[in-house]
Amino acid sequence: MEFLKKLFNFSDTINGVEFLWRWVVSNIIQVPGGMLVGFGITSGIMGLTMLGIIIASVGIALQFSTLMKRSRALFETPKHLYFYIAYLVVSIFQGFAGSINEYASVFSGIIMVAMFVYVIAQNSGIAKVNHKG
Repeated sequence: MEFLKKLFNFSDTINGVEFLWRWVVSNIIQVPGGMLVGFGITSGIMGLTMLGIIIASVGIALQFSTLMKRSRALFETPKHLYFYIAYLVVSIFQGFAGSINEYASVFSGIIMVAMFVYVIAQNSGIAKVNHKG
């Protein structure tokens, strides 16, 4: 139970390598969940749809907590929330950018990649052994 509490806790910090690993794992968790949702909707099986939503929700929660932990490691107390919210806003905008025009899609993609690379590559100033997440 402590392990799950450590994974989904929003208050600790992680380093860039842990961020990358957790981000990959959360995406791997979300893929079968999304596939089950799609299959459940097309086949009309509500149980598969609900199971897919539950599995995808676990992946999304892990992704949100991972982003919050890394932003806590990189920024001071009020600024980490600004980065967190900016990342989520750009991510949501990226989902709608394709219907606006191709320039919006390219622009939001470049911003997302730049933010992601910054989060991985930036040194947080916290020793690797002192990260709690």
